[in-house]
Amino acid sequence: MQIDNPFQINDWVIEKFLKVVLAIQLAMWGAIGIDAIGLHIPIIRQLIGCIYLSFIPGILILRILKLHKLGNIETLLYTVGLSIATLMFTGFFMNMVYPFFGISGPISLLPLMITINVVVLGLCVLCYARDRDFSDPSFINVGEVLSPPVLFLCLIPFMAVFGTYLVNFHHNNILLMLMIVVIALVALLIGFNKFIPKKLYPLAVFVITIALLYHKSLISMYLWGWDIQSEYYFHKLVEINGFWDYTISANYNSVLSSTIFPTIYSNILNLEGTWIFKIIYPFHFALVPLGLYHVFKKQTDEKIAFLSIFYFISLFTFYTEVLALVKQQMAEIFYMLLICVMLNKNMDSFKGKALYIVFGFGIVMSHYGTTYLYMLFSIVAFVIMVCILKYKSKVFTQGAILLFTVFGLSWYMYTSSSSAFNTIVHLGDHIVNSIFTEFLNPEASQALTIVESEKPLLRNVSRILYYIS
Repeated sequence: MQIDNPFQINDWVIEKFLKVVLAIQLAMWGAIGIDAIGLHIPIIRQLIGCIYLSFIPGILILRILKLHKLGNIETLLYTVGLSIATLMFTGFFMNMVYPFFGISGPISLLPLMITINVVVLGLCVLCYARDRDFSDPSFINVGEVLSPPVLFLCLIPFMAVFGTYLVNFHHNNILLMLMIVVIALVALLIGFNKFIPKKLYPLAVFVITIALLYHKSLISMYLWGWDIQSEYYFHKLVEINGFWDYTISANYNSVLSSTIFPTIYSNILNLEGTWIFKIIYPFHFALVPLGLYHVFKKQTDEKIAFLSIFYFISLFTFYTEVLALVKQQMAEIFYMLLICVMLNKNMDSFKGKALYIVFGFGIVMSHYGTTYLYMLFSIVAFVIMVCILKYKSKVFTQGAILLFTVFGLSWYMYTSSSSAFNTIVHLGDHIVNSIFTEFLNPEASQALTIVESEKPLLRNVSRILYYIS
């Protein structure tokens, strides 16, 4: 038995495609209405809302751009990336324009739902006008979906969720310890070409990633970490006031990824911000290794790509430190998407540049640190590409880099009283000065030669592995 492939819904017949989109939109209103009359059904509103916000705007834009036959992975990645960017752009527009029409709290439930619904309906009209003649659906074999390898892999994230439940309420971590063993077993099976076929490697990457992220983020009912506390604070300011005050001088307040974006999800899903940070962000961030797997596979093969990603997500920092940096999680999603766009040789120049601009702006609105790093990397990479490799890219062009740089500098000059811009200027000044005062000073570099002989053996082994990385 075969069913339509939900990952490539943009390839469906236009009438069926739009019926699904409008049905989800109506279901969203129904879930909110049920809550409004006091009939609270657990999870329904959150599940429908997550599907609506994370997938619907992006899949419509893909169809407007006539991007078809991308494959399951790229379709999923571009869909989520475009949806996130659309929500950020829409929220920013509402925040800046609606107060002129007397709406003092634009980032609240009713204005958000009406505006996002209008945006979706507008995208539906454009979608029908531009792409109504395309129809080339793909199908999924139900037998393959219910095969033992698929069911085995899907068990891993459930072990993470129920394992954290046991830790939080019964102080028992046995299931999480078993999950780690199962993840290691998956790596061994793939390494020796046993049980799990190559076509399931992307699924293996995603379920292992989401399990590692959730087995950490879902521990405790509270947020943990350093930056995330300030990010949560500024999110709550937006939620309580109903608007984003971009004049507050603070680096954390200069980005939409931890101010307007979580507030949109919190209002529409009726979910406290803590759980947006603990559940929604890790779910989106889990797409980064999946995208990198797709990129690596093009350059090597399936097994090397999987093992590379397995090493990447096994690093302690990936599933611990980055979980406490939600703005960086969002920026890394867009960074990964930029790489995917640049390496997609089948995409025409206009569509590639359009996606490059959207995802580039997404980085700027997500994280100041990643923005400045990408500015530096892109300029150096472009010089190497043009002057040394003598290669010309359809997407990674001088104009695209210039547009990204101008937008990035302008954004951080005019938000949060130039707080993030001043920070990078002071940092650059400090680096230049310290080259002559500390870098060339032998006493200042002695810390690099200290051997932690008093530390446990495994600590030193871990440290050496990080140095090798």
